[in-house]
Amino acid sequence: MKIAVICRRYHPEIGGVETHVKEIAERLARKHEIIVFTLVADKRFVGNESINGVNIRRFKSLRLSYSAEIPPRSLLKEVKDFKPDIVHSHNAHTSIPYFASKINCDSKFLVTPHYQGNATTAFRRILFIAYKRLLNSAMSKAHRIICVSSAEQDMLVDVFNIDHQKVRIVPNGVGNDLASIIPESGRQDELRILSVARFDLHHKKTDKLIKAFKILESQMDSKLILVGSGPDRREIVRMIKTLGLEEKIELKSNLTREQLLREYAKASVFVTASEQEAFGIAVAEALAAKLKVVVPNSTALSSFVKAGYALGVEVPVTPEKVAEALTCCIQNTRQNVEYLPYTWDMAARDLEAVYEELNKENF
Repeated sequence: MKIAVICRRYHPEIGGVETHVKEIAERLARKHEIIVFTLVADKRFVGNESINGVNIRRFKSLRLSYSAEIPPRSLLKEVKDFKPDIVHSHNAHTSIPYFASKINCDSKFLVTPHYQGNATTAFRRILFIAYKRLLNSAMSKAHRIICVSSAEQDMLVDVFNIDHQKVRIVPNGVGNDLASIIPESGRQDELRILSVARFDLHHKKTDKLIKAFKILESQMDSKLILVGSGPDRREIVRMIKTLGLEEKIELKSNLTREQLLREYAKASVFVTASEQEAFGIAVAEALAAKLKVVVPNSTALSSFVKAGYALGVEVPVTPEKVAEALTCCIQNTRQNVEYLPYTWDMAARDLEAVYEELNKENF
């Protein structure tokens, strides 16, 4: 098959959607001809390259804000010229699905929305209200809508006019390399609490983690490790200094996979404060690495709580609630329900089955 994948950002950019697309694209590229069409904010990075067997074409976008970008006509033209069997667009929180739906070709069209619910700022909510009609149009044209969780499917049905027969669920996966992690947490002088997420105060609510840790660190010898990058790094650094936590909180960005695995190995507890998630890749990785996990009991993350894999924080999340949950999690010696990972190999296999199903159908 010839597969065109269209997304806002691609590796080496870091994020849940970026990880999803990279991991599946690299596996599909072993058997199929695949090109990833993606956007960049800086024209210096425009061009074509190949990474781990995946051909990538990067185009300069018209950028209206951090999350609002419009692809150039040249991207749409190159997708059409590629004559793919499958056009697969990602991320309903961007303009990509709408513009991908406008490509006039005979390909089967799919959308993976990665839909997280309401936008996290007033400006983004206004943009989304304006964009919703266009996104509904894209969804109606899609031959399949791929959700990464049943929670995402439920959120989509509440907001969009979706034909249930089009929906397929293909969860995010985790790397096979997590199974080889040798825990180092018992060898550390202090307790290490880990969070892996974009530095985004509005969505990931990193500020609540920092304030929760301020409460916690006065009660026990501990360190908070924040792994990620993003638009609010400066504000986060400023908050850490204001609270006098420079020696207790570490910010780590642009880690290699090996370095990230080492952070999982050294940590005892994983935590996130984000209340809106379509899945939670870092949460699944932490569970696969056999860490204790604390998450908000909301959206897709509630499935981890309901299954007994993680300790839930009731929403709305506050620093006090997070600190209390972390304390309970750290002190709890009860064995959690064993988490059996769904891997990226499985995800690529299941998505490939959806492609094959589509290619057998006439529309």
